[in-house]
Amino acid sequence: MLKTLRLLPLFALLLVFTACEKEEYTIAEPQSQSLKGGDLAKAHKSKDRYVADLSSLNGSGVMGQATLTLEDGMLTVHIEASGMVPDVAHAQHIHGHMDSPRASVCPPPAADTNNDGMISVGEGAPFYGGILLALTPFPVADASGNIDYTNTFEYTGDLGQLQKRAIVLHGGNFGGDFIPSLPVACGKISVKK
Repeated sequence: MLKTLRLLPLFALLLVFTACEKEEYTIAEPQSQSLKGGDLAKAHKSKDRYVADLSSLNGSGVMGQATLTLEDGMLTVHIEASGMVPDVAHAQHIHGHMDSPRASVCPPPAADTNNDGMISVGEGAPFYGGILLALTPFPVADASGNIDYTNTFEYTGDLGQLQKRAIVLHGGNFGGDFIPSLPVACGKISVKK
């Protein structure tokens, strides 16, 4: 009997410990299921919005705005711009630096390193980076030089963080010639508030 009384506190402690373990497991289980079901489903269905105010490059006079919506693995890009060369197709891209963590910026006038009065694609690339996504099909500006473009692309994450990227519109007149690759507008992408 004395042996049983000595073991009773030990048994009670074991019972309490086992009950606590069981209680923690019961609490942890619903949290884990909730994370897998509800929260991840909500995150997958979230809608992220971005904007890029497009400013003139190379004295083009092009101005505009791009809005980007990322939802359910799809990226929708809408660009409205004016001042483009009328009745011709204009290349447009999302640019960025994939080989470094730095963000894209639009080139300042000093980017014209050969002093020919024009920031070429090669002179602008160190600022906004290489082409990450061609925004095709390239729009043709109307007779007034306006574009209104919308297209949706599958977003696989290859673009990285959109707020570290820039949109560049191309195609302008320089020295009496139309240069399809000439950067005519640039805008850094930022999170829409």
